[in-house]
Amino acid sequence: MQTGNASAASQAFERALTTDPGDYGTHLNLALFAFETQGLEQGLAWLKKAQVLNPQEPQAFLIEAQAMAQSGEPAKARTILEALLQRDPSLEPAKQLLKSLE
Repeated sequence: MQTGNASAASQAFERALTTDPGDYGTHLNLALFAFETQGLEQGLAWLKKAQVLNPQEPQAFLIEAQAMAQSGEPAKARTILEALLQRDPSLEPAKQLLKSLE
């Protein structure tokens, strides 16, 4: 991402958070943006906030599991995916990612 675009995106996210600090989607998008521009730790921090805002929504947990798998932490990814599948055994993306870790 180009520096100017990253700066503009960052400012847009800041405005969105000011308008609605409890918006799950903004936090999730901020996590994806942070993974790309600031790295794993910052991305995970925003994901955790999204997970707290909407713990029933699996997307933030799936993204966390993918990040863990890609960063060489397959055991952590498995733990997250197994917890998701406990809640919803039909969650196909979790099944697929878990299978890819075998």
